Order: sequence, then structure tokens, then C-alpha cells
Amino acid sequence: MAQTKIRIEQTEADVVGPTGATDGNFAVFDGATGKLLKDGGARFIGARYESNAGQSFANNTEAIINFEDVIYDPDNLVTVGASWKFTAPSAGYYHLDASFLTETYNSLTAGEVYSTNIYIDNSKYCEVSRWTSESSTNKRQSVQASIDFYLALNSYVDLRWFQLSGGAMALISSSGYTWINIHKIG
Repeated sequence: MAQTKIRIEQTEADVVGPTGATDGNFAVFDGATGKLLKDGGARFIGARYESNAGQSFANNTEAIINFEDVIYDPDNLVTVGASWKFTAPSAGYYHLDASFLTETYNSLTAGEVYSTNIYIDNSKYCEVSRWTSESSTNKRQSVQASIDFYLALNSYVDLRWFQLSGGAMALISSSGYTWINIHKIG
């Protein structure tokens, strides 16, 4: 087996592959001939963000959850802040996994409502959880969401939380409890 040595310089350049390679995909080439051996399929499209900010939510108001800490987002698909959103760079089916945990509250009243909703292009797509408190004992709300959905090119998705507790409520400010993953599946 012949060995090929590669010298890497501190420069940046485009690599032009032979006919048959798909733009933006990973590919495997024969080192001697340059022949395309395998088109590696579609590149990864997705992002993961977390939050440890202890975001507060006003009573009787639905608000976007701000996952402010990037874990990975190679294509800068997410806008962070009060208008947090993931924007699709191409049309297709996407998958979202998310989780968050509220602080503990001692003054919950039976019948208080809490809901978590997925929005696409600022329109409610679906409710992924609903909880109604039953008593005034110490409570935390733990929410997990997992869903597939379709996004058109440049459409966006966000996750919103609503609470009707009579006062402001916050997400826990410890790392690892509030996070979101979104990636293209087809």
C-alpha cells in the first residue's frame, strides 16, 4: 500500500471534486487518482443550545424560551434572545428534542395551568405538554419534548412556555436542565 504524505499550510481554499460529487456533502476520494470513491451523503444540519440564565416568565403570558448558550451550531442557524429561533437553511423534515425544569415553588394553587408549545413561523404548531397543579405542595415542572415537523426554506421554529400561577416563575439556573437539540432528518 502506497503512503501519501500531506503538508498542511495555514491557508484556506476551496476543493473542487470530480463530477458526481454533491456540493456541501462529505466525500471520499482516491488519493492517487482523485477519483470519487464515495459521496458521503448530506452534511449535518442542526444545533444544540442550553440555558443556565434562570429565565423568568410573567404570569398569564406565553414567552419564547431563550436557550442562550451555544453547544454547537456550525451553520449559525439560531437567533438567541427574546426572539430565539432555529431557521431552516433548506426545506425538509426536522427533529426537535428539548427539556427544561422550573425552580421549586411553594405557593401553587390547585387549577393553575402550565403549557409548552411549538411554534413554526410564529404560528402555534402544537402543544407538547400541559400540566394543571393539584395542590399547594412544593412543585417543580419538568418538561420534555420530542417531535418531528416540516420546515420550508427559511422557516423557523421556537419553543414557548405559558404559566398561570399568579406570579412570575423562573427556569432553574443550573446547567444541564434546560436544553434543546434540533436537526434535519430528511
